[in-house]
Amino acid sequence: INKEFQLDDAPAKVHPLLRRCLVRDVRRRMRDIGEARIALEKIAAGEDDVVAAPLPSPAAQRRWLLPAFAAALITAAALGVYIFLPKKPVEQPLVWLKADVEPDPSYRGGIAISRDGSKYVYASSGEQRKLYVRRLDREAAVPISGTDRATHPFLSPDGQWVAFAAEGKLKKVSIDGGVAIPLANIGDEGFRGGSWGEDGHLVAALSANGSLMKISENGGNPTELTKLGKEERAHRFPHHLPDGKGVLFMTAGDGTDYDRSVIEAVSFRDGKRSVLHRGGYHPRYLASGHFAYIFEGALFAAPLNLDRLEAAGPPVPLLSSVRYVSAGSAFLDIARNGTLVYGKGPSRVSTAGLEVRWLLEGQTKTEPLVAAPDLSFFRLSADGSRVAYDKRLSAAEGIWIYDVRRETNTKITFETGGHNPVFSADGKQIVFAAKGGLYWTRADGASKPERILEGVGFVPTSLSPDGRHLLYHHTTPGRQGRSCFLLPLEPSGGAGVPRAGKTQPILEEGASHAVFSPDGKWIAYQNIENRAHVFVRPYPDRGAKWQISAQESGLKPVWSPAGRRLFYLSGSGHAWVVDYAVKGDSFEAGKPRIWSDVQVPPVAAASIQASPDGKRLAANMGRSSNEDAGATKTYVILNFLDEVRRKIKSK
Repeated sequence: INKEFQLDDAPAKVHPLLRRCLVRDVRRRMRDIGEARIALEKIAAGEDDVVAAPLPSPAAQRRWLLPAFAAALITAAALGVYIFLPKKPVEQPLVWLKADVEPDPSYRGGIAISRDGSKYVYASSGEQRKLYVRRLDREAAVPISGTDRATHPFLSPDGQWVAFAAEGKLKKVSIDGGVAIPLANIGDEGFRGGSWGEDGHLVAALSANGSLMKISENGGNPTELTKLGKEERAHRFPHHLPDGKGVLFMTAGDGTDYDRSVIEAVSFRDGKRSVLHRGGYHPRYLASGHFAYIFEGALFAAPLNLDRLEAAGPPVPLLSSVRYVSAGSAFLDIARNGTLVYGKGPSRVSTAGLEVRWLLEGQTKTEPLVAAPDLSFFRLSADGSRVAYDKRLSAAEGIWIYDVRRETNTKITFETGGHNPVFSADGKQIVFAAKGGLYWTRADGASKPERILEGVGFVPTSLSPDGRHLLYHHTTPGRQGRSCFLLPLEPSGGAGVPRAGKTQPILEEGASHAVFSPDGKWIAYQNIENRAHVFVRPYPDRGAKWQISAQESGLKPVWSPAGRRLFYLSGSGHAWVVDYAVKGDSFEAGKPRIWSDVQVPPVAAASIQASPDGKRLAANMGRSSNEDAGATKTYVILNFLDEVRRKIKSK
């Protein structure tokens, strides 16, 4: 080496450091790599105190050039390692943005955010419900055509498609709108969430009381992903894990206290299920390596071992007052980039002051029948003297009887709780669903409820006029939607509990809410088929079938005790009536017409019952999904995963 070493190709900031390494005078040369590391740290920090020492004469430089060059190479290597070592990501502060959008969201319709956090989709409120997309770089939300009456949206991994439930189908449509493509049938009011994987398959709960199903993004026959256990009523609200590991989901038992649900994961590789946490609902995977869920209205997160699909640490609370949606879901979603969107509001369904009111034909006014806190589903006795109803969301959970004449409320179930009561024709007995199966008890509360059928997920719908047959529906594992069954009952004398015979399927698959006519010769029911509609069949079945509802969808039919009228609800929440006549063995239905302009709120427990003379219609006029929307505000939170790391690290 007989000439000056050129430093032009090295970064200018390290020239002084390299010159120090090339000094021939050992007393002035940089001594070791440790001193070079300190100098490099100062350079990286922007300090300017790394000053080259005065250089000796050219003759002296040549004598020390070779060893100095070696030292310079070592220093340069250290510099490269320092520059290219992975840096610890800089944590960003939490940023809250209030999301004021028009139209207002339907807080019963759910919300979904794209994985990159650039946009979110929600269902609008009001009668003309449809999906809207709000891009965070745009001021306004815009409607997505082809999504009328849609609920529970979720997005494809690339954010270019949105899947949703509407009119008895799971559908998908372009995020820019267009013709919606049906993917699978869903049960009546039964869709309970879905998630779209990178492998081209969706995982969804196609029934309110069933297992998770796997569906191709191009449609086709769904395949079962999970199987219900003995005490399990439903698997709901799946959320994909990364790298095709599987999905998170919640397991619900009997009852509607979803804080008692279980958060689980299922592996796509071997179908093995893992319990992550007991107590909570609405599970979500966080790209920070955690899983999240809602418990008592608060968002919690805990570390997740993805390889073993198990919790790797205790949960930590992150947000409070997360808006409850329904059936174990919340108005909240989290993008993979850490952007969170949620509704801050009531963490439970607001049920204070719910009431059953009379709807009068052709009128907009209503008249009160019974009001009670937490009133949910109800039934009217045939003579109109009593109302049986259930409470599901309070310490007073169970079956209650309201005496219309005395204006008193009496609880008749205590240890069992219970929901979906059904009167016998004479109004003296009640059948209801509770933990462990179907139960029978006296309507005056003078007997202890006795179980007549063991199982989970049963919903009783009607007793025959002679009390010898019970109609009920439930979800059969491995099938989509609900199925109806007939349970023979053998009277035991007096007011004793009847002996149950062998249950048998009745009506076609997908039928639900079946009810006997007042004379016991006909059964009205709903079925999803291409769209939810009301049908009538003779009983016993002779193979005949008549569709009753027309343009509007038809749900939850009820007969007038006086005969000649059949009522049902439509998807828009209006009550409809059809006059009918029976000629021989033929059922002749008239033209459906709207009974009242008053809309029945679209809640899961929505129900109607006709007065004894068939001239008034009682309806559950609980608050609509948006009546308390003023108490709910929608927020977008940026950098939420950094907040998760901070809070869990601090614990």
